[in-house]
This record gives sequence, structure tokens and C-alpha cells, in this order.
Amino acid sequence: MYLREKRILMVFDKNSMDNADKHGLFKEWYLLLSNFDNFFEFDYVGNVFKLGIVKAKELLIEYIELNQIEVVLFFAIEYDLIFIEKIRSMAYVLRYSGDDSAMFNIKMKYLAQSIDNMLIFDNDVVCKYSELGLNATFFQIYYNDNLYKKLNITKDIDVSFVGTIRTGERKESVNFLNKNGIEVDVYGIGSKNGKISFEEMVKVFNQTKINLCFNKIVLEKGTENSIMDRILHIKARNYEVPLSGSFLLTEYVKGLENIYEIGKEIEVFYDEKDMLEKIKFYLKNDDKREEIALNGYKKAISKYTLRNFEQNLSNIVEKGLKNKVYKPSKIYIDNDFNKMRTIYDIKIAFKFIKSKKYRYAYEAMQYIYYNGKIDYKLYFYKFFQKTYKIVKSFFA
Repeated sequence: MYLREKRILMVFDKNSMDNADKHGLFKEWYLLLSNFDNFFEFDYVGNVFKLGIVKAKELLIEYIELNQIEVVLFFAIEYDLIFIEKIRSMAYVLRYSGDDSAMFNIKMKYLAQSIDNMLIFDNDVVCKYSELGLNATFFQIYYNDNLYKKLNITKDIDVSFVGTIRTGERKESVNFLNKNGIEVDVYGIGSKNGKISFEEMVKVFNQTKINLCFNKIVLEKGTENSIMDRILHIKARNYEVPLSGSFLLTEYVKGLENIYEIGKEIEVFYDEKDMLEKIKFYLKNDDKREEIALNGYKKAISKYTLRNFEQNLSNIVEKGLKNKVYKPSKIYIDNDFNKMRTIYDIKIAFKFIKSKKYRYAYEAMQYIYYNGKIDYKLYFYKFFQKTYKIVKSFFA
């Protein structure tokens, strides 16, 4: 396969990767690619905190040159677009984004300016990149079917939901079902059962007759009732449940029809009333429910596993490398981006201060000034806010 012939470098945060659940998306991709003879890895975030920003960047450039890297999968956080542009002049640079429905306007449209090809699993967002003259390719989500699998156990749960359910529409929908005679077994943050392990989650999928999926994004605690609450995107459960051989009833989001045949491989609901009616129908019609579950399993196992990941990525890399003629990007940076980068750099600086690496903290703060235009009021507000907290902690 073409991909295995190329010298591929993954730039990432090794600590986050090591601490990720074994079913984590990037971790699965990493484990697969690490078996390639020409695969290389660079712990960018680890090197930043060990050696400082300046030295970490120098080392990465040297590493790419020394190992004659042809393809870079840039999965680390870095807002220095000029630095990433330098890497793009040396290799074909790819970046994957799984939360573009929420993150496109906030940061990804900026980062994409110094990337050869953004890999996106939301077709609508791919169009947004195109409108800005940025390269993006639809890239399906792929999972390990050795982890998500059928279990030979009895389906003794009528309806379940696995996921965060502190507040918001998820909780309202579950309460609505409970009030209308449908008992929902809920597992996850905010539920009485609490968060469960990965193995327990797959078992729940298999035990459940009707697995629910809510496709609105879940924001951080304290950001409820945001306009972002309106955003729908295709969640991981839309792949995980069918791969486990179980029936999925999922909140409709545009694009699902490109993944499954609705009504034959999965079922969708459009509002609470529709959800209630379909739950009642499929609880009464076992044969129809099990037929859809089987069809969904066949589709998922044939198209959405790591075997497909390698082939699809190989096709993208082959086309990209053959067509690439490097031309420097014209990078646009506005106040919104500068605010975001300023906050990030301040966080990095104070991590260095906390670990008594003051020279590296100074480097991080210098980058704020080198970034060009900046909201100084925001910078100094954040600076003195953090300083006050540190000083206060000494006297607590």
C-alpha cells in the first residue's frame, strides 16, 4: 500500500496519548501506524515542557530534516502558524479535526491556513473550508472492531443512554421518556449509575434493545444555555453501537444518511414525541428491530473499521503528494485569533512558572509579543489574574 512506503511522522502529545482510554480514536490510529516500517513520532508537547518552546521547535525541524519526513500528521496544539508553515514547506502536512461543527469558527479555520489538507468527518464543514480557499477532505471516523464487538449476552435492558447528562436537552429528553412510561438506564457523568468503564459500556450496548444517541455537542460545565447548544454533529455512538451489533435510535443530524440507510440500518428521531413513538414501536417489534441492528452491524463492520482507515488515508496521501507544489500560504490573523493564542500562551507560561522553569516562561510570554497585534488589556488582565492567584496561594 502506498502509505506504507512513505516516511510518516506523527506530531502529538505523548502524555495525553498514554493516558487516553485504550479505545481513543487517535490512540487506535497511532497503534496502527506505529507498525509501519517508516513511521516516526515526535512528542512535541512533551518537548515543549521539557526544553521550552524555542528548543522544541528547533528539534522538530531538525527531526523532519534528519529523517527525510514526507508526511506529517500534526495532532498537537500549536498556534504559531508561521512555524507550521515552515513544516509545510518541508513535507505534506495533514491535520484531523473531529469537532469542527463547534470549533471551525473559533480556531480551526485559522489553523488550516498552514495545513495542506484538513481531514474532516462533517461534509458541511468541508464546504466552509472551501469557501475560504482552504483544503479539506471528508474523512470518515474509524474504530477498532476488536474492541467494539458483539457479545453473546441477553438483552435485558429496554432502553439505555451512555454519556454525559448533567443538564440540558439530554436530561430533559430522558425525563420526558420517564414521565411517559419509558424507563431509561443512564450511564455517565451526571447519572445515578455514574461513569462506567469501556468494557462496561460495550456490555451495555449489547444488553440494550434500544440504544439512544443525542447528537448535540456537550460544552464544558458552566457554559450551558450557550448559542452553541444548538449545534448538532455526528457523535461517536453512531459508529460504536452498530459495531457492537445493537440497535441505534439516534437524534437526526444532517449527514447520517450518507453513513447509514435510515430505517434499514439505523433509526432516527426528530423530536421528543417522535423518539417516544419509535421507542414504543421498536420495543413491540423485535424482529424489525433486530433486522435493523444486523444491517447496521454489517454496514459498520464493512466500512467503518481501522482496515478502511488505512486505505482511505493512503489514497489521500498519494493524491496529495503527487499534486503538491509548495506555495507559501497567505496567513490571516485577526484579533479573535490573537485573543485565543494569548490565553493559550499565558497558560503555558504559568505552567512553566509553576514548575520553576522561568526562562521557558519568559520565552512563552515573548511569543505573545511576536504574534503581532494583540489585545493588551486582555493579556494584562489574564497576567495579573494568574499572578494574584499564585501570590494568594502562598499566604493561604
